Amino acid sequence: MIKISPSLLAIEPIKISETIEKIPSADYLHIDVMDGKFVKEKTLFLYPSLTSRIHWVTDIPLDIHLMVNNPENYIDDFAKAGADMITFHYEACSDPKEIINSIKKHDNIKAGIALNPDTEISNIENIIEDVDMVLLMSVVPGRCGQGYIEKITDKISSLKEIIITKGYSAMIEVDGGIKIDNAYKPINTGADILVSGSGIFSQANPDKAIKQMKDVILLGCDHGGFELKNKIKTYLDEKHQAYSDVGTYSLDSCDYPDYAKKVAQPISEGKYNRGVLICGTGLGMSMAANRYNNVRAAECYDTFTAQMARKHNDANILCLGERSLDHKLAIEITEKWLNTSFSEGERHKKRIAKIDLY
Repeated sequence: MIKISPSLLAIEPIKISETIEKIPSADYLHIDVMDGKFVKEKTLFLYPSLTSRIHWVTDIPLDIHLMVNNPENYIDDFAKAGADMITFHYEACSDPKEIINSIKKHDNIKAGIALNPDTEISNIENIIEDVDMVLLMSVVPGRCGQGYIEKITDKISSLKEIIITKGYSAMIEVDGGIKIDNAYKPINTGADILVSGSGIFSQANPDKAIKQMKDVILLGCDHGGFELKNKIKTYLDEKHQAYSDVGTYSLDSCDYPDYAKKVAQPISEGKYNRGVLICGTGLGMSMAANRYNNVRAAECYDTFTAQMARKHNDANILCLGERSLDHKLAIEITEKWLNTSFSEGERHKKRIAKIDLY
């Protein structure tokens, strides 16, 4: 699930407690620790006592981002202060593995390594398997309110490919210049966690902004739906719609129930609202997905069935057949399905309740 880590750098420290109460949908709280040396700015978060105060007023996990020289000197104090994840910069140390081990000696604290925008991924390829997260800076570190650096999108994609190909478990966090209208860029290329400060706290309703960033469509297919899935991804990119591709990632033969589960189970559990599943005909995916509670997967073969699936049945998964549909029509079906809302009519609600009951 896409996670959002609001940066507390964007708010006044005196208002931290009341602000945290307004963002219950946050998955982490991002705490920028700046020493005035590694970066020009120095923040009050440099002092672990402030992190400790935050830890006592919330159960939201604390995501500590060390923008400091000699990060090894800070780890123990922030671990004691309540950190759940500690990330340090590759550029600030000579032996990253030693610092990773220093973090991991503390039970239940995740270790992350951060890269400045101009630092190449090749510098850390030998340690990606040792960390829980890689943080890619999408702005020059140290200043709030900068614009997103577009070239980082390709960097996210390259890192994601390494993680998938090598079978690593590291998450990708992206930090800097992320707002509601561009969050789809890092998400669609493989980000797992987005850090946003002014992009959230400048909104009248910060929690609504978090939920909007999390409005992600799950995409899954077997080998028979691989090519159509890629065309739908291109369409969604053009529409600035965020999605998460759960695979498959090649034309190698695989079993459609495995990928139906990757989409249907999170939707069943309420973690995502919508998904698209594709196989050769769409039939197998719809059968497998509808085995899950609260899932209403509809195989659609024209724009009318797509409209009715949403309007009358509140379908939360669209199923398509790569071999049974013209691909242009499949895109039109997807567009109609995404742009149609449930009618909210009482007779339709009653029937859907019976589906869920039976």
